[in-house]
Amino acid sequence: METKHTKGKWHPLYKGDNEWCVYNEESHTVADIGKWSVKSEAEAEANARLIAAAPELLEALQAVMKDIAPHFYRMGTKKAFHELVVLAQASTAIHNATKNE
Repeated sequence: METKHTKGKWHPLYKGDNEWCVYNEESHTVADIGKWSVKSEAEAEANARLIAAAPELLEALQAVMKDIAPHFYRMGTKKAFHELVVLAQASTAIHNATKNE
């Protein structure tokens, strides 16, 4: 599936003074996490790392839905209720991340 978000691997970078950014392989800024939007340096870093991981997390969830979900759907709700709930959560997260694509 073709995506609309910035392509490639994203990386967090500490800019100093409690400010972080996330940039792509071409050194273009994807996101800025500034001191005005967080409570602490640790929170800013955690947010930057989570944002930087977003493309990989999306790709992993899409792989789960493609490769693993069919197995649990065949088992049915009696045998795999918890797994189906988790797959529904994954499906919702993918939808939220890609709903305009």
